[in-house]
Amino acid sequence: MSSEIHRRQISERSFLSELNLELAISVGCHLAKERPSSIDYPAIIQDSADQIIARPQYSEKKIAMQAVIKTANEIYPQMRIKADQINDPELWKALTIAKTQIALLKAFGWEARKVSLNDFPYPMSLGTEIPVELLSCFEYALSYSGVDEAFPVTWQAAELPDLLTKKWGFKTVSKEKSRPGDIVLYLDKGVATHMGVRYKDKVLSKPGNEQMFVFAHELDEAFSCYGDEIRFYRKALLN
Repeated sequence: MSSEIHRRQISERSFLSELNLELAISVGCHLAKERPSSIDYPAIIQDSADQIIARPQYSEKKIAMQAVIKTANEIYPQMRIKADQINDPELWKALTIAKTQIALLKAFGWEARKVSLNDFPYPMSLGTEIPVELLSCFEYALSYSGVDEAFPVTWQAAELPDLLTKKWGFKTVSKEKSRPGDIVLYLDKGVATHMGVRYKDKVLSKPGNEQMFVFAHELDEAFSCYGDEIRFYRKALLN
C-alpha cells in the first residue's frame, strides 16, 4: 500500500455524526412543514429516531442513538426559529434543517456553522452561478482551495484523483506530512465519495449540496459511507 494512502478506522463518532445529521433532518422537516407555536418534541424526536434505527446500516447503533435522542430532547425545545420575512417554503425548510443540524452537532462537540462566503480564503471563481449554500462537498473544498480550473463543473467524482494530480497541479502527500490547507479526499473502493480541507488539526467539510452547513471533524469521524481510504493533496508550488 502506498504511504500516501491512509486507511481509517471508522469510529463510533463517525456513526454518531451520521445519526445526528439524520435526526436533525427529520426533526427539521417536521418544524419546517408545520411552523407550530408549540410542538411535542419528545414524540417527534422518538418517532424520527425509530425510523432511522430501522435502517439496516444503523440497526446495531441503538445505544448511540439513545445519546442523540437525549441531547436532542435537551436542546431542541430551547431553539427559536423565526419565520419573519421568510416566505419561500423551501428556503424556510432549508434554514430550519440547517439550524437543527448545527445545534445537535455542536452539542456533541463538533465545530459547525452555516456555510458562508466568509469561509473562503481565496476569491471564488463561481461568481453568483451557484449559491454557496448549494455547493457539493467537492465544490466547497475546491473553491476553498482556490482551484479555479475545476469550474464550471464538467467532471465526475470518479475523475478527481487524476484531475488533481494531472491537470490541477496537485501532488499527493502522506497523512504524516499533511497540513492545514491540504485537500482531503475520501474514497470507497477507489471511488471518490467526499472531500474536505485540512483545517487546524481536523478536516473542514460540507456534507453534500443539500446541507447548508460545514463542520470540522477528525479524519476518522467522517461518515462511514464515505469509505475507509483517505488521500491528501497539496498544490505542487506550495511544496
